[in-house]
Amino acid sequence: MRKKLTSIELLEDQRKKASSAQVLVIGSGYVGLTTALGFASRGFRATAFEIDSAKREMINRGEVPFVEQGLSELLKTTMESGFKVEGLLKLAEFTFLTVGTPSRDDGSIDLAYIKEASRMTG
Repeated sequence: MRKKLTSIELLEDQRKKASSAQVLVIGSGYVGLTTALGFASRGFRATAFEIDSAKREMINRGEVPFVEQGLSELLKTTMESGFKVEGLLKLAEFTFLTVGTPSRDDGSIDLAYIKEASRMTG
């Protein structure tokens, strides 16, 4: 007979299972990088994909390409645990598309980047 777990033990077990999940964030701009680092800092195996090699290299050197208080420190901490931005897509249990959706001249949304990212992930 299995031991009955307490509420705390159940929550801890769920957290361990969740944090072993592989998370892929496509796009490492403001939304993507902060999302990926958030997952990585909570113990998820998070990876970001960035098509722009200059931005990818900058982040992998530990430099954040925009200003957000505390993010540089979080990047350095997560990099010590293995976080990095990749140039090749990897399989993941969860994928987040965080690419740009710029406005067109008529005010509508340009979904070209979303469509391309969707094609890349299958």
